[in-house]
Amino acid sequence: GVWVWLAGHNVNQSTAELIYNLTPHELNLVQDSAQRYIFFGLWERLVVPMLLMPFWELVITQFIVLFVVGGSLGFFSQTRRRRPPTNSP
Repeated sequence: GVWVWLAGHNVNQSTAELIYNLTPHELNLVQDSAQRYIFFGLWERLVVPMLLMPFWELVITQFIVLFVVGGSLGFFSQTRRRRPPTNSP
């Protein structure tokens, strides 16, 4: 996200516009692949709303989601240490 901004692109425009300005043929290729090989409804329900978001908002949203998922995985994957039994007199 920061690299796109530093390269001089407008990060306030929608993500679809930005991607189209950078690589015009990629959106059609990704849409065809997602609808054909993954799941048809995935494009309409998940990807299109993300493409309509401003680019900066999408980057921040993805960062927060991945941070929460990664933190949760890290927290729940820790092994619990058992305390040694105490010998009280």
